[in-house]
Amino acid sequence: FLSRKSFNSTVASTLVIGLINLVLLAFTLLLIVPAFNPENMSRLAAEGQATGLAAWTSILGVMLSNFYSHMLVASFGRTVIQRDPGAQSWIRGARAAIGLAIIISCLWLVVITGALSPQELSGQTSTVLIPLAKKISPWINWLGSLFVILSLGMASVLVGLALYFQTQEF
Repeated sequence: FLSRKSFNSTVASTLVIGLINLVLLAFTLLLIVPAFNPENMSRLAAEGQATGLAAWTSILGVMLSNFYSHMLVASFGRTVIQRDPGAQSWIRGARAAIGLAIIISCLWLVVITGALSPQELSGQTSTVLIPLAKKISPWINWLGSLFVILSLGMASVLVGLALYFQTQEF
């Protein structure tokens, strides 16, 4: 954005990275789904972990991560409203993106909970990619690492752009 003074290149690169991340998530889920075992979810419910504090922290984490990532929508308001004064398409698009992100995150949470037993999850202090890679395929580590790198890069671009707009407005 800064070197080309074009908002279009920033939006285009963000869309491309977002699409790549969706494809990475889809491939990762396709690798994990064959290991899905409904008994893992019923064991969580039987042990009270599906309704206790552990379940609520997972749910809260999913909700916060989705809403935090979409708080940056407001940063683009000035530019979008110049192109669409009513901002109706922007509002519908933001709602659709947040809804889709929530659905994907909930699907991810359900698939992970079904793929790994409560014992495999309870001792885990880092990302779930490690036990998934051990149980299913080492490709999960590669896909997850690429997803994290691209997500961090996209987040830094979006936060940098938000800071630029805020500084310019100040």
